[in-house]
Amino acid sequence: MAVLSKIRDRSVFLVLIIGMALFAFVVPPKKIMSFFSSKKTNAIGSINGEDITREEFIEEVKAYKSGRSTIDDSQASNAVWENLTSEKIYSSQLKAAGIVVGEKDIWEAIINEPSIKKSPEFLNDAGLFDEELLKGYVADLEEDTSAEGKARFQSWLSFERSVKQSLERNAYLNLVKAGLGVSNIEGKDYYFLNNTKVNGKFVLLPYNSIPDSTISVSDTDVKKYIDAHKNSFQVDASRSLQYVSFDLQASDSDKEAIKKDLTDLIKDSGSYEGLQNTTDYETFVSENSDLPFTDKVVLKNGLNPAIADSLFKLP
Repeated sequence: MAVLSKIRDRSVFLVLIIGMALFAFVVPPKKIMSFFSSKKTNAIGSINGEDITREEFIEEVKAYKSGRSTIDDSQASNAVWENLTSEKIYSSQLKAAGIVVGEKDIWEAIINEPSIKKSPEFLNDAGLFDEELLKGYVADLEEDTSAEGKARFQSWLSFERSVKQSLERNAYLNLVKAGLGVSNIEGKDYYFLNNTKVNGKFVLLPYNSIPDSTISVSDTDVKKYIDAHKNSFQVDASRSLQYVSFDLQASDSDKEAIKKDLTDLIKDSGSYEGLQNTTDYETFVSENSDLPFTDKVVLKNGLNPAIADSLFKLP
């Protein structure tokens, strides 16, 4: 009974153990391990089903930023992701097309690169490009174990990889171009349109050379023609408008009313302090003026010329 009691107390735990055992029995171990794989959890993205790990991406970003001091992290990350995407997609297509670029092809492309052939480091005493100097330069980079040397060697490997990618993609694009042709029928049509010539003669008979008196057109003929060409005689809807204009100018009565309103602002009215007695000019202007209050000095040439002279003549 004590054993049964303990089993009841741990029933949930036992159910979980049995469930996991059944799950492991049904699901292949390889899939279980891939589910808990640290590489899977460390992936920041996937291209064509191939995961890109965080470490791989960070190394690519560092390599891209080396020698590019004006590039920030965001720009470098975007550029590296675009490069990785392009590289992975091209890789699958190159594999399907059976395109392989060997080390000899890569080296031939490097030594024919203008930036390499014209570099002073690889010119001999006669001023000519020396392949052996380039080989020695690469060997020195590979043997340099300093931090700077490792960085330079990584840059060289990145350069080699870019040359390889360029060769592979050019070969692939050339194959695509070679496969894009035209049919015999399209070729015949093109030749016919560009090489066929026709000689012709024509006679011009102007309408104004025919006297109107020789032509008779009845109302029935006109109606038949209009019925047969209704679309040519469609008339858009139109409107006839009449309007009057009113000038936005104040009448004499309007001017008197405005003058009275302004005059009333000068005197006090109940608890309201008019302009002649108020000391809070900012509040007065804010409540009664369309323009904001300003306590700056205004020069005469900054005022409206129509009132400037009158204002400066006031006491």
